[in-house]
Amino acid sequence: MATTVRIEEAAVETYPEAATFEGPLSGVGEKLLRTAWERIESYITQRWTSRACTFVVKGSGDWEPPRHPFTATTIEIWADDVWEPVTVPVSPLGGFILRDEGPYRFVGTVGDGSTPPRAVMEAVFRLAEYFGAAHSIPADQRVATRTSVAEHADDYGVIPGNLVPTTEREFANPTFLARALQNSGAADLLRPYRRLGAS
Repeated sequence: MATTVRIEEAAVETYPEAATFEGPLSGVGEKLLRTAWERIESYITQRWTSRACTFVVKGSGDWEPPRHPFTATTIEIWADDVWEPVTVPVSPLGGFILRDEGPYRFVGTVGDGSTPPRAVMEAVFRLAEYFGAAHSIPADQRVATRTSVAEHADDYGVIPGNLVPTTEREFANPTFLARALQNSGAADLLRPYRRLGAS
């Protein structure tokens, strides 16, 4: 089975312009939009801004690049301690058919410079607004987790099934920003561009 063992994806200088959003940006700056783009790209497999990308693949069988769209400029196989050019047939599923164990190295570009779909741009906007709002909300007003804690349970000789007086305490939820994609609604918009198991 062909497996991607390494991905080297170049950073990009710019992402699609904020001007492509419809309506006011509600004060969302370029920095937050870039942060949102970076977070979203780590979540999905599709790329729109073109950049250099290299995949190292080991094993035989059908292999599909885990970033789309990918254009290979060089395909090599490791033989006699050196990378040598090799011709690899394309797969009817859109990837490549690897006949040897490799490893193979695919060098090329990912992303095609096209305009992202409206749903993706909306996801970027929602996530950027969420980040902006999150930093302006005082820590004591952020989403919290409520936990019931037994009051001096040892004093009551707790036996399973017995009731013990409890106090409800509120703690800052550690997933407040970690689940920003889900909480902002961006993740739902990005479902068509996410392929589980692709890294």
